[in-house]
Amino acid sequence: LTYSFVDGNGSIDNSLFVIDENASVRTTNIFDYETNEHNYSIRIQVADEHNFSIERAFTINLINIVEDNDQDGVEDHYDLDDDNDGFSDLEELSYGSDPMDGESVVNQPPIGINITKGGEFWENEPVGGRVIARFVGLDPDVNDSLSYQLVTPQLSLGKEREDSHKEGNYSRDADLPFHLSKKGGLRTLRVFDYESDEHNYSLTIRVTDSLDTSFEKTFLIHLRNVVEDIDEDGIEDAFDKDIDGDGFSNLTEFINGTDPADPYSLTNLAILETFEATVDENGSILLGGSVQSTGNGKIEDFGMILSSSVNQSLSDGHWIRGEGEPVSFSLKVTNSPISGILYYRAWAKNAAGYGTGAVKKVIVPEPSRAWWGRSQELPGGWRSSDWFGIFRQDRSGWIYHEDLRWVYHAESKDASIWLWKKGRGWLWTKEAVWPYLWSDRNGNWLYLVRGRKGSPVFFDYSSGIYK
Repeated sequence: LTYSFVDGNGSIDNSLFVIDENASVRTTNIFDYETNEHNYSIRIQVADEHNFSIERAFTINLINIVEDNDQDGVEDHYDLDDDNDGFSDLEELSYGSDPMDGESVVNQPPIGINITKGGEFWENEPVGGRVIARFVGLDPDVNDSLSYQLVTPQLSLGKEREDSHKEGNYSRDADLPFHLSKKGGLRTLRVFDYESDEHNYSLTIRVTDSLDTSFEKTFLIHLRNVVEDIDEDGIEDAFDKDIDGDGFSNLTEFINGTDPADPYSLTNLAILETFEATVDENGSILLGGSVQSTGNGKIEDFGMILSSSVNQSLSDGHWIRGEGEPVSFSLKVTNSPISGILYYRAWAKNAAGYGTGAVKKVIVPEPSRAWWGRSQELPGGWRSSDWFGIFRQDRSGWIYHEDLRWVYHAESKDASIWLWKKGRGWLWTKEAVWPYLWSDRNGNWLYLVRGRKGSPVFFDYSSGIYK
């Protein structure tokens, strides 16, 4: 005989079962009395080897098994806490724990944070030198793993950050001058100064458990003052204009590059070298000097001191600024205020005062005299010479003389003069021989007859006649 499910009256639940060659019927699904139907209708056909068969419908009944996981007398289907661990099945399913396992419970978030060490720190402490505060979270779950984070709302960084804050997002501790380790130890990220930094810092601490639930609390951390008085003058360094007491203000030392906190780091007088003087072809004296050491100070000014005596005090000398840079500067004296021997030395000024170089001397050359000697200036560009008479010269080298009329002149270094006159050629003269003139053309002397009107008249010694 063979058995099989067939369609027909009462075959509505055939798909939920299978039948084998021994006519044993088995389910294809797991049935639950509390949620499934209790009666199922199937239709079975039996046939022999001659293909004769018969069909019949049967009803299969689902029998209830009483399930009480926590054995509290309430069947599990109707029990809101099947493992009787104090958390409802719905809570455990939402959390992800097993509602049938009393050891698998719902996590509870941290409920508080305590500060167990510190809460204040001193100025000038090295960065990260010590833990200035220790935070400990409180969590109802025994042995739950907790981590800590320093957070602060970003309410001042624009609308985008404000929206982020509304959504519960926070910045990390890089926004503050502190670092909080995951274990709850707080350290500084920079050196603090009581006189320039805030004294109180509001820090929000977040503690998070292993399942990412958290708790936050705000604490006030205090910066404490250390009385600093390097020179022990009773004035705290923050208000002392000369903290090392070396006589130079802090500002002056900053400008000069010395240490305002070190009384042995100070500015001394500059050390200078005075160069040898030279005299150029025009009689100008060229002086120079060099700052060999700035004395740990900024060179504010430099130049030369001119004096008439090697022992003359500095206050009586002529202080003149030099040109160039401190490493090498110069001074050109075209009209010396001192005649005879000029004594000079280089000087330079820094915060410590005026440093000077060695004293040197130079002979002041006699001023060169114009070829016409002593003279008086007259209106209209005319000049009256004590020996040459009245004349007027222009830039081209021509001279109009009261007696010689138009002549061209060329000066000599010995204060003599060559005069060229048409028809006469070159004539030479000077103060000591005037009105005698040497004629280059005749190779002899001429004597100018002065005071005559019209063309000049000369007595020619080579011919013995006037012409």
